Amino acid sequence: MCAAEAFYTPAPILYVDSARRYSVQYYPPAILDHDEVMVHTFDGEGRVSPVEPPAEDEVGWPYDQDAPHVVFDFDEMLRYITFRERLHTLMDLPVAVPVPHGLPEIDFGSLDMSG
Repeated sequence: MCAAEAFYTPAPILYVDSARRYSVQYYPPAILDHDEVMVHTFDGEGRVSPVEPPAEDEVGWPYDQDAPHVVFDFDEMLRYITFRERLHTLMDLPVAVPVPHGLPEIDFGSLDMSG
């Protein structure tokens, strides 16, 4: 039997995959309750604001790429990493792989968005 344990950390976690050129940044949801921290952490578009600009001799990733993908849930961080890994694997398939005429139906379930 497998037991799942919840993971919570009060500290931000940055995951960087330099080879695939992406990163994801987890912030604890408590940051959403602190306006001053939010203003100094993110720009107006929700991207992580750099602490300081890179030096002129610091060339290459991550400085020439977008800011990390931001999440406020650790499970979502893991899902995003899984998504990127799976997407990378699929993009490595040979071009000759036939594309199906119709995509399979996916049951996303009923989502109650009423709050």
